[in-house]
Amino acid sequence: MTARVLLALLVLPVVACIPSPYTVTQHGLISAPRPASYDGQPMPTATRVEAHAGTTRVADLGQAENSGAAVARHHAGGALRAGVNAQTDIGLEVDGAWSATESTLSGDNSMSSGVPDAAVLEGALALRTSLELNARMRLGLAAAFGMSSSPIHRDGTGAGEFSRDEALLVRAALVPSYRFDGVTLYGSLGGATLSAIDETFTVVPDSGSSNDPGVVAEAKELAFTGAIGATVHVADRVHLTAQLAQTMSEHTTFGPQLMAALAIDLGTPLAH
Repeated sequence: MTARVLLALLVLPVVACIPSPYTVTQHGLISAPRPASYDGQPMPTATRVEAHAGTTRVADLGQAENSGAAVARHHAGGALRAGVNAQTDIGLEVDGAWSATESTLSGDNSMSSGVPDAAVLEGALALRTSLELNARMRLGLAAAFGMSSSPIHRDGTGAGEFSRDEALLVRAALVPSYRFDGVTLYGSLGGATLSAIDETFTVVPDSGSSNDPGVVAEAKELAFTGAIGATVHVADRVHLTAQLAQTMSEHTTFGPQLMAALAIDLGTPLAH
């Protein structure tokens, strides 16, 4: 009996020092998945500067369980690309996305949920190559790998306060295209990662660490992306692109998406 009492007295302080598990509630902003930026044609010169902007209509909100994420409806960004050879280029792409949907993906009012009034920031390294099928037709392949940074508000912090967390960003697409008289018509079929912000998650501390990750965004899902578009050569080394896209994930339909882009070719011409 005495041994049991002594053991209990030894264990009790240790147990008392371990904090209890607790639940975290968070809400944030994610960008709508979109197709990889490409019209299927190779760059005519060694360097290219691009700028683009677009808007997304998001449907079927309220179907994603335990999601604290609203979706940014507008985005804008740019890219700097360099030719590797006559068919292939690499580039650095940057984007910002803003203007949250009225509801989160689980159906909560995004304003009352505390979704931050801040932009999603994205950066990616892109690789694109164009395979010649005949004199007018090509098949483009594009892939981009980077990170997406979401602003997230955690319950218990002050109104308007937020932190950021990053999730993996991947885009890939097959892009058949047809070129004639300074016009390129193309289609795009591929996929992109969709960031997830769980509305609630449980933190289980241990004796050596709080194990509290702060705010959390993760890439948990892959969305289908499809698009059609046209690029028009409007001046020497200047191209305009218009694109209509449709993207969808397991719980949400993103689209239609409208996007316009401007590309300016720089440097020495490449032989094709």
